Amino acid sequence: MIKSLESLREMGYIYGIIGGVGPEDFYQKTVGAKVIDGSEISVYENLIRNNDTK
Repeated sequence: MIKSLESLREMGYIYGIIGGVGPEDFYQKTVGAKVIDGSEISVYENLIRNNDTK
């Protein structure tokens, strides 16, 4: 993960987004990650088909 974030920086990115975070504290302590308010709902939520509602 750290190498991935370092590579993003080397390519000129200012930040990276870590999706589907489980233990937020881990990322906050390890790489100084910050939670994006309102990001609890996935942008893909409406694109995933529920097998029960075919």
